[in-house]
Amino acid sequence: MTHGEELLLYTAPNNDRNGYIEGVYDLSDLTIYGKKYTPGKLDHISGKFGLTADSDGIFNCGSATFNVILKSKDVPDFVLVGPTTLNCKDVASSFDVFIPPEFYGKPITVVLRVDAGSSGIADHAAWKDVALLRG
Repeated sequence: MTHGEELLLYTAPNNDRNGYIEGVYDLSDLTIYGKKYTPGKLDHISGKFGLTADSDGIFNCGSATFNVILKSKDVPDFVLVGPTTLNCKDVASSFDVFIPPEFYGKPITVVLRVDAGSSGIADHAAWKDVALLRG
């Protein structure tokens, strides 16, 4: 990924060794065609994640661990994607995963999480083109 692209959560994970960053997207108020959204059988989440080309900058390039987590009331948190650890030389990783049945008909929250690790102080973690898709 390059620095100039449209990125979601483009950041160094708190500029701290062993830091992390989370983007929390509560979809409980999402309305589609006048109805509150809850996931169904064919719903899936897709996107890309990785470290940007400028991650090795002044500091040594480290690595970062990416997770996509689903949350809903009365359902245990579910790691939908990950943990996947990438470094600056890795290409961006793509995902397209169906929402599991235990979340059908329930409001959901999607969490995009990046853990910096002990060497990831200057790594620029990025998410791109993350989308919730029906059917």
